[in-house]
Amino acid sequence: MLKKTFLFLASIRFAIILILLSALMVALGTFLESKSDSHGFASEYIYSHPLFQLILIGFFINILFSALKRWPFRLRHIPFLITHLGLLMIISGTFIKNLWGLQGHLIITSGSASNKVVLSRGSYSLSVEDKNTRTIETFDLTPNILGMIPKKLKSTLFPYEIETAAFFPHGEETLFSWFKDGFLFINGLNPLPVTYWDSKKEVFPLLQLEFSKDLPLTDLYAIRSKNPEETIRSLFEKGTVFEIKVTDEDTSSYKIEFEDEDGCKLKLIFKDEIYSMLLEGPLALSFAPKKIGKGSLQSCIIQKKPLVAFIEDPENQIHFLAINSSGKIFKKVFQNELKGSFLAYQEGFSGYGLMASLPKGFFEEEVRDLTPSRFEALSIKLRPLFETDDELSLPLKLFKESAQKVDADFTFSFLSFLDLIEKENQWLFGNTLPKSLEPLFSKIDLSLIPQEFFIIAKLNHLLSDPKESLPSFLKPYASLLEGNSSSIVDLREKTLDLLSSLTSLPAFPDFSEGLTPSEKATVFSLLIRVFSLDFETLAPFWTTEEARLEDLKRYYERLRLGEKFQEEAPWLRELPLSSKSQAFLTLSKGFIGSLSSEAFTFEDYLSKAPLFFREAKPKDFDREISFETLLKPVRKKAPLPLKREDSRPLYYFAFSDSGSKNLMGVLYDPSKNGLKWPSKEGNYLFKLEPKEETLPFTLRLKEARQKKHAGTNEAFSYECRIQVNEEGQSEEYCLSMNQVFESKKGIRFYLSNITPFDESDVQTVQFAVNYDPVKGILTYPGGFLVVLGSFLLFTRKKRGR
Repeated sequence: MLKKTFLFLASIRFAIILILLSALMVALGTFLESKSDSHGFASEYIYSHPLFQLILIGFFINILFSALKRWPFRLRHIPFLITHLGLLMIISGTFIKNLWGLQGHLIITSGSASNKVVLSRGSYSLSVEDKNTRTIETFDLTPNILGMIPKKLKSTLFPYEIETAAFFPHGEETLFSWFKDGFLFINGLNPLPVTYWDSKKEVFPLLQLEFSKDLPLTDLYAIRSKNPEETIRSLFEKGTVFEIKVTDEDTSSYKIEFEDEDGCKLKLIFKDEIYSMLLEGPLALSFAPKKIGKGSLQSCIIQKKPLVAFIEDPENQIHFLAINSSGKIFKKVFQNELKGSFLAYQEGFSGYGLMASLPKGFFEEEVRDLTPSRFEALSIKLRPLFETDDELSLPLKLFKESAQKVDADFTFSFLSFLDLIEKENQWLFGNTLPKSLEPLFSKIDLSLIPQEFFIIAKLNHLLSDPKESLPSFLKPYASLLEGNSSSIVDLREKTLDLLSSLTSLPAFPDFSEGLTPSEKATVFSLLIRVFSLDFETLAPFWTTEEARLEDLKRYYERLRLGEKFQEEAPWLRELPLSSKSQAFLTLSKGFIGSLSSEAFTFEDYLSKAPLFFREAKPKDFDREISFETLLKPVRKKAPLPLKREDSRPLYYFAFSDSGSKNLMGVLYDPSKNGLKWPSKEGNYLFKLEPKEETLPFTLRLKEARQKKHAGTNEAFSYECRIQVNEEGQSEEYCLSMNQVFESKKGIRFYLSNITPFDESDVQTVQFAVNYDPVKGILTYPGGFLVVLGSFLLFTRKKRGR
């Protein structure tokens, strides 16, 4: 029986069976690979299958036994034995290479160096990073020859235990961010219940957010919707008030619709004509299409209850929406997978988060843009002061007299100076005057102002200039102007205290002589402060919506009028006051008649033309409002994809630390660019990634390029230059599509990919790395013996056995 078995294993019949089985397996593998477009799929079921390995072992046994069957060997057996020995060496080399060889890839960016080879699929490594020491320990999770994975992982660095609880060939990970289990999660707030949107039902805000005292309350919504764009339109229309004024037309015939094409727009429909206006705030709307029908758009005011909404669509994408009180919309979509920027809390040990940020000053935008309307409202209050001098306070009286001396517009000049103080954000003016105000302050009469004002102005100048030395008699009073108080009331009280203290001085130098216009402006700014003529006092924010809208409408009308004068007579604005009245008479009657249905006079121009074209801006309106949420990963088993290269193995580890035992799911990261996820206590970070091997030398990428055919952009070859530092020596080599680099250790590198092909960005090169530890001992000699034996077999003289 034993002899029959030996003879069968050495027979040509067994060899034919093996050849047929291997041909069938290879044909089946080729078919599966073509249908699945996956070499991994064919490898799993054919080439890495135990049956295929048994066929190779069968070939080894058949070749060995057929050679042994010739025993005792004769001289004529030498070609036969040489051929069979070569085949045995090749098969042995194949098994040894699969077990102890190297197969992977190495990626290098232009200018950088690396010696890390990422092994091919099937080799996994678990890295664990300690929070306190930042030491990283790695565990090899590569299955053994029988396909078994390590059960217990013993640490040599840390006092924890890891046990493999479960393994799945493929898993999937869902990152829940803002929404999870029917709630909206925002850091700093309690979980908020999600509302399901229905076009037939009204959606109510969950709460109101207060960002600052000078801003209206903002509604917050959490909505799950099948049609997020329709939901956005509904939220925009809810609580929105439009007020349109068009000359020579009936405003009641207008219809406004909201559309969302190429940005957010308002669609104004009038007598079958459509006018689209971008939602860029109320001032942009006021400068929307000028001609509407036979008339012209005089103003278009939008008033909107500000809101913030998080809307989840059926694909679990989150639409972040914000609308300010001017109707301007900000949108951002968060995908259901981690892309772009994210937050790392304590470098990942406390988890990761997403941030939804609004543009700086988004909710303050209306306040910032509408500040000029406060100036305009103030100008309306100040214009009547031209008629009488009895009601003027000392600063206004002095300023008016100086304006008359230089023929300047008192209202415009005074508001311009207030605007300078507002922008400078200082208690006393200390900057350089614009040329338009220098003549006015050079003529201003400050003789009625007490000397104490000049001392404070001088003291303020000396304190602001580190090069100036402070006179000894002023040093006791310096502390009264120093400090960080930002309250106007506090600063005014300190100034009054300082004025009172200075009156006790027996004698002091006269600082009122030889002042420059800018120094006079500093003294005058102190006088304005003492008389409470600052901008915040004269033009406070509106206390009612009716007052705000009234000022808005008036301001828009003035802007329209000012725009018309800018087109017809831009030079009029720059003329002195007395010259303006004469120049106004030279304007065409047609133009004057188009301004109003009634007679339009120079007094109307002074009272209705705008003084400021959105030049003045209040301070501190650049705050950035943002919302944060914690990322919550959920991992679960999933069906294997047909393309096995896309599979992501999922491991569950029983992790024991400090007496507590937790189950930790870790998903394979093939790119090595993913996140490390923390354990429950936050003491360690876990990551499952391809196993790496460290080379005994380093490769540095010097250059990568493509070669083109002469006179064309068609490439015919790709190549790169590398610098190899091996055994203390540095040499440069060139690799191309047909040129391979082999190190002194026998490791071969093949140029696999260059990204990008041109030099439009930093180039990255991928090398395929291959190492056969026995190619010089078994594989190559075996191939030579097969060729030699075959040659001898075909050239020898035919003899009997």
